[in-house]
Amino acid sequence: MVTAMKIDKDTNHKTNHQNINHKIDINKKFLQYAHQVSHAGFWYFDVLENQLTWADETYELLGIPKNQKIKEQTFVDLIHPDDKDYVVKYWNNYKDIGKGYTITHRVIVNKHIKWLEAKSLVELNDRQEVVALFGTLEDVTERINEQIDAENYRLKLEDIIHDKAIELDKSKIQAEKSSQIKSSFLSNMSHEIRTPMNAIIGFTHLLEQKITDPEQKEYIDRINDASKHLLGIINDILDLSKIEAGKMILEERPFKLDKLIDEVRSIVIEMVKVKKLYIDIEKIDCPEVIIGDSNRVRQILINLLSNAVKFTDTGGISLVLFIDKKIDDTHVNISFKVKDTGIGMTEDQQKRLFQEFEQADSSTTRLYGGTGLGLSISKRLSELMHGTLAVESKLNEGSEFILTIPVEIDELESTLKNIDLEESQAVMPKAGSKILLAEDNFLSQKLAHRILTNMGMQVTVANNGKIAVDLVKSKPFDLVILDIQMPVMDGIEAAKQIRAFNKETPILAMTANAFVEDKALCLQAGMNDYISKPIDPKSLSRALSNWIPEDNK
Repeated sequence: MVTAMKIDKDTNHKTNHQNINHKIDINKKFLQYAHQVSHAGFWYFDVLENQLTWADETYELLGIPKNQKIKEQTFVDLIHPDDKDYVVKYWNNYKDIGKGYTITHRVIVNKHIKWLEAKSLVELNDRQEVVALFGTLEDVTERINEQIDAENYRLKLEDIIHDKAIELDKSKIQAEKSSQIKSSFLSNMSHEIRTPMNAIIGFTHLLEQKITDPEQKEYIDRINDASKHLLGIINDILDLSKIEAGKMILEERPFKLDKLIDEVRSIVIEMVKVKKLYIDIEKIDCPEVIIGDSNRVRQILINLLSNAVKFTDTGGISLVLFIDKKIDDTHVNISFKVKDTGIGMTEDQQKRLFQEFEQADSSTTRLYGGTGLGLSISKRLSELMHGTLAVESKLNEGSEFILTIPVEIDELESTLKNIDLEESQAVMPKAGSKILLAEDNFLSQKLAHRILTNMGMQVTVANNGKIAVDLVKSKPFDLVILDIQMPVMDGIEAAKQIRAFNKETPILAMTANAFVEDKALCLQAGMNDYISKPIDPKSLSRALSNWIPEDNK
């Protein structure tokens, strides 16, 4: 049913006949348009008659009785206050210039909010004049509410994600701060522990050279063994910290497999002899020289072999080297298999084996000792080298550990000659060289002084960095050794000040700090090399040989 009413009485001086004909024409057009659209709420506005016509669905949609008089204000009054201005603006623009529109807005019907989608078009005559306006009103409340719910959900998710991002940022900052605090703490602890260890190991070494009595020599050997064991624990803790902090740097350089195996064997052979075990070492079709981090491979093998000896009371251990896989002409996967006839492990014990501070069970610690760090560090080192460390074991039947790492083969004649040359031509430091030693710790000072004088060096001692700087200004030295942590002026600042007026004299850092950033700071300050405590006389000799060799003029 179609209901049509005039909005305002029009006095255009038209005849009644004309008005009747026009009304008939309006109704025809309204029915024609209403039939063409499927939207609920069709309406038609005759511009000439100023007459608004609604379809029955429009009355129902807007909650208005069908016998009620309608005009523009009837609809305007239903528009939500927040939407009224812009809807009226569109409607006036529509009437004035006949520009259609599609807008979405709210109306209040029986105290309930509805969302309407209003679409409008214009009817033009032959002279392109606007003669009628028409359009539809569609209830899109459900769709809009779904969109609002989706948008609210999106905004809620964004808020959650934003909050989580802030939490993650805070956690990251806190983790970095904790890592820095931990790194600083471990660096300081390293210095504090290594400084007395330096004195113990160093003076034990000096005393060992003078003692001839067998019983006294045995005591010195036991002190030396205990010191090295304690140093090993300290190194394990520092290694684990460096790995966790992402500061473990691997070294890639050519080395001989035979030499590496000989070094490893020489370290564990005494343990093997004490327990009266056998040790078999076999190398199957392996290259002579490979490129990798020989120090870390040695560290893992020593740990595996030492554990094998520790947990084996009868029988022995074996080490087999073989090519696990050929990658290409110059790259292979090489495996090191360590097998023992020891106590073995259950499956449950094997699952916990590579965790930090874990051993097979609590009784293992009581019977055999150890921190439970060695295998965890070994596994993580193998992963840093893009390799694997696996175990197969049965209780009371022994264990088998297999380290597999990818390596590059380097068997060029020039490489072999360079390695042989380095091994055969060990350069000694120039005797009588003038050395300035800056060290504040009395025991470390005395130890370093004695080691250097035993090498034939002329040593001047400074108790802090400021004294060292003043001495370098006043007299020439062939080489300067600076401890990093000193009162008044530390080694870093002393090196910077020396380099401000002296670019030539070699400077070596000597410190118990053992982190990569410590070495970087030394090099940035203008130092040439880095010596770790505890001082190893051989390492010190090699460092001096690099900077003041015996053929130096």
